[in-house]
Amino acid sequence: MQVYLPNPKRSLVVLLGASTYPKAPSFAAGSAFSNSANEVLRYFTSDTGLAIDDVNILNLFDDASAAGDQLERVATFISRSQQSAESMDAPENLFVYYVGHGLFTTDRKYCLAVRGTNESNVGISTKIERKEAGCRPPHSSRPL
Repeated sequence: MQVYLPNPKRSLVVLLGASTYPKAPSFAAGSAFSNSANEVLRYFTSDTGLAIDDVNILNLFDDASAAGDQLERVATFISRSQQSAESMDAPENLFVYYVGHGLFTTDRKYCLAVRGTNESNVGISTKIERKEAGCRPPHSSRPL
């Protein structure tokens, strides 16, 4: 069986999540979160891994900005990558890696916590909706 690896010039990586939650002290912090994020980043960038260039990586792990701001940065990162790439290097792979706490809001919507998640308003501080960032696949009017 032959293994095909993704083209590193045509691959994007987005890392999300957190190792600590200053505004949500009941969420357990842990070095396992940081270790996992560091190891997967090492895999994506190393020559023995996928060898993806740093310019194709958006690392928002342990970023203190609000969830909506992070989503906006992800949308901008993807959009700029698509616009600035020559046709032979246009992105064809998107790896999204999240490590941290997942939880349900009071109305049973599943959320992924980020560093800025506030325990007193989990639904607002973690809820990331696609429409907030206006994410759209290329050549489409539908949000992702």
